[in-house]
Formats: sequence, structure tokens, C-alpha cells
Amino acid sequence: MSKVIKIGAEKEGAAISIANSDGASRSLSGVKAATLSAVSTEAVNGSQLYETNDKVASYFGGGAKYENGDWTAPSFKIVSFKDDGSSEETSYDNVAAAFAGMNTSFTKLHHDLSDNIEQNALLWSDADESFVALHGTGSEKRNSKLSHLLDGDISAGSTEAITGNQLYQLNQTLASYLGGGASYQGGQWTAPEFQVTQFKSDGSSGESKSYDTVAGAFEGVNGSLSGINDRLNDVAQNVTSNSLSWNEELGGYDGRHNGSDSKITHVADGDISEGSKEVVNGGQLW
Repeated sequence: MSKVIKIGAEKEGAAISIANSDGASRSLSGVKAATLSAVSTEAVNGSQLYETNDKVASYFGGGAKYENGDWTAPSFKIVSFKDDGSSEETSYDNVAAAFAGMNTSFTKLHHDLSDNIEQNALLWSDADESFVALHGTGSEKRNSKLSHLLDGDISAGSTEAITGNQLYQLNQTLASYLGGGASYQGGQWTAPEFQVTQFKSDGSSGESKSYDTVAGAFEGVNGSLSGINDRLNDVAQNVTSNSLSWNEELGGYDGRHNGSDSKITHVADGDISEGSKEVVNGGQLW
């Protein structure tokens, strides 16, 4: 015997109404939980719908709930970022709006990070084949400084960046080695001034001449020494021809001049005494 109760089997129609005589809706209770499947045609009951709604609410989160037949909308809080970099929290009551807000926030954050890195980081340039310190955007990019660097290693083969302090100390040392008033201050060099005394052809010294390079000063020294050397040669030649020189062959001083015998005049009175070796003059013998 079949336990299937067919309602309105004897009647034609495509719908069944359980409204009362006044057309008011009525509840249908005692409905067994229906089979939930892709092909099920069974009526579901309130407990099944409640369970579904309760699970959906838990999946939504954000305070969403289904209670006593009423939905409480979720509140999704999304952090967004302002132009000044500060953050603020915005609430959304549906998933689509929340994701849209999140997308906007992520897009802005991505652009801000990309722009900040592109403008404010030391990046590699394939065109220049080096890290480039240009700062700014587009045509407004300009050269910029690198500051707060540690002193680099100064040695053969070093590839470390050198600081301004290291270069300043080097310039100070070079200036002290140059002397002559050379200095390096405020990023500017003061050239040295080397004073070299010039000697005349007669051996007397003339005025000092100023040079602002080492090479120029040495050329001045060379010129002055050359003049001194010429004077020494003149003196040497004069001594050879006009002085009373020792003659090794004669074993004594030779008084000849230009091949002829000569006099020695203006001889002071010599000591005339036993053992004296001083030259006496004609006046003493007279």
C-alpha cells in the first residue's frame, strides 16, 4: 500500500493554494526536512532555511547574522590611505563595496609606493649603466646629493664611494705639502706663490720672481742656477788665467801671465827675522 498522499490529484492546475476563505495566507507546518540536491523537488522547511542563513551569516562575518527572521547586515572595515600618508577606516555593508574599497586602497598604495621608490630611491639605469641619483618626476628630475655615507676605503682596487670629508682632508694635506700660501677652503683652492730670487750675469742677486705652479718655480730656479753656473765658470776661468797658481812641474807657484814673467805688487812688509818665511818687498830691501 502506497504511503504517498497526492493533493489535488483529481484537479487540474499548476499551483496549490492553502489560503483561507478570505484569501489570507496560512502556515504549512509539519513539513519534513527536504532532500537538498541538484535534482530535488521537495519543499524545504523553515529550519533548513534558518540553518542555511545562519551559516551564510557566519561565512560573511563582520557581525552579519540572521535571527528571528531578520538579517543584520555585516560591517566590513577597510583601512584606506590619504594623500598625506595617514590612514583611516571605512565601513562597508556588502562584500562588493568592501572589495571595491580595498581595491582603491591597494591601488593608491601601489601607486604611492611605486612613485616613492621611483622618485626617492637610488635606482639602476640601463641607459647610463650605473645607479643614478636623479630626483623628481619626468623632466623635473635633477641631480641630487648622497649624504651620511661612511668614509670609503682608499686603497688600490677600492670601489667604495669617497666622502667629501675624505677629499677635504686630502686637499688640506696637499695644500700643506705645497706651502707657499696654498690652501683649500670652502670648496675653493688658493694657488701657492713661490718666490725665487733671480741672479744676474755678474753674480749679484736681483728681484724675486713669483710663480704659482711648482713646475714654473723649478723653471725659475733652473734659470737662476744657470746664471750662477755661468758666473762660476767665468770666475774659474779668471782664476785660471789671472791667479797665482801652483805649478806641479815647477814644484812652486808660477807667476807667469800669458806666458810672460810678471810682478807681484802691493806686497805687505814681510817679517825679517830668523826663521821667517814671509815674502819681503822691494821697499824693505831699499
